[in-house]
Amino acid sequence: MDGIEVSGGIYEEAVEIGLQHAIFEANNSGSINLSQVFIIGDAPANPPDSIMRRRSNEKKWQGSKYATPVYWDQECKKLKALNIPVHAFFVNNWAQENF
Repeated sequence: MDGIEVSGGIYEEAVEIGLQHAIFEANNSGSINLSQVFIIGDAPANPPDSIMRRRSNEKKWQGSKYATPVYWDQECKKLKALNIPVHAFFVNNWAQENF
């Protein structure tokens, strides 16, 4: 991780989307064999109020497989139940609270 620099962005990360996608992949019988997940972020995961607001206001989520709001901590528990480890690395101290 040495040499990685943070630039851009002012909001939390949509970590829940990446984790939700990993679960979709893990549960898809025709998918690749998902053995682990890596998350690298410079900001903490979206808080629940932001997730609810963005899912209801942003059209890109409506009607997609990501339309149902999920939360990063619950998605991590689902992956753990599937014996898929989640490795999280932060590159900015602001992200440390979740990572």
